[in-house]
Amino acid sequence: MLRHTTDYCDPMATNAGKPLDALDLIALGEPLVVMLPDRSGPLRAVPRFERGIAGAECNVLLGMARLGGRGGLITRVGSDEFGHFVVETLRAVGIDTSRVEMDRRRPTGLYFREIAALNHSRPIYYRAGSAAAALSVDQIEVAYLVRARAFLTTGITALLSASAHDAVCAALMAAHEHGLTTYFDPNLRNGLWGSARARQLIRPLLRYVDVFLGGEDEAALLTGRNGSPEKLATAVTRLGPREVVIKRGSAGAHGFDGDTSHSQAALPTVFKDAVGAGDGFNAGYITFRQRGAALEEALRAGAICGASVCSSIGDFESFPRTDDLSVLMSDASAH
Repeated sequence: MLRHTTDYCDPMATNAGKPLDALDLIALGEPLVVMLPDRSGPLRAVPRFERGIAGAECNVLLGMARLGGRGGLITRVGSDEFGHFVVETLRAVGIDTSRVEMDRRRPTGLYFREIAALNHSRPIYYRAGSAAAALSVDQIEVAYLVRARAFLTTGITALLSASAHDAVCAALMAAHEHGLTTYFDPNLRNGLWGSARARQLIRPLLRYVDVFLGGEDEAALLTGRNGSPEKLATAVTRLGPREVVIKRGSAGAHGFDGDTSHSQAALPTVFKDAVGAGDGFNAGYITFRQRGAALEEALRAGAICGASVCSSIGDFESFPRTDDLSVLMSDASAH
């Protein structure tokens, strides 16, 4: 049952008791702990790893926090050391964790990054039965959602489990009904509970989505159409979203907001790894749109943030801060 009360509070939250009506974005999603190798090669040959935090929605919140945004996360993590690491990391940068529930029976999701030849990486997941897979409608609290300007979730969360899918649907419906701007990135992945039925499970959600942030292949799968980014964006709007960004990797991105259409080229970077680049793009794009930027400027900010993330093997570590992004925006517009 969808919750309409505010009876849950994380007793350890440093911001517990403070007003939360200034949140820029609330996200519903799965945090992951990532183990980053200290060298390339198969994992059997890697003796040391650096621990980090990952997860699509967390990456967006962390990126926005670097740009001065304030976010909150709805999720579940294990009541284990990794779960406490996730909560403490998010809290340290000002992300509200009062709706992060600690699960005493299920572990925090984990994955290892394997760096192969030519800096190509492969994620190896240990997330089956994780705490986040037990997300449910019971955790969606309307009174909390309406304290934010916008709501974000992804197809990863929607396809974790049947209960997580229900939670995503309930949250999108509630946020949409109460006037929040709803953002959705399909972020389709193989190997999840609902991966084989992604079109069937994700497509109906788009009627509650205001802004779609997806890849070309994802847009083609969900719309059942192929074609140019312009045609794909138009096809997505027929499913519900009023604004569409088609992310094209090294080919850049294309945006359409119902009135304006603009294509943004990818930006050069010292390439290390592309994991997290799409989330970085989302963080830059959402931040600038929330601050009133035109479509073209927001696409440029997204492209810069995505390219910056590609310059390291972490999911968000090289995401720019406000001053750095201002310089990069000026340089990009000059060219």
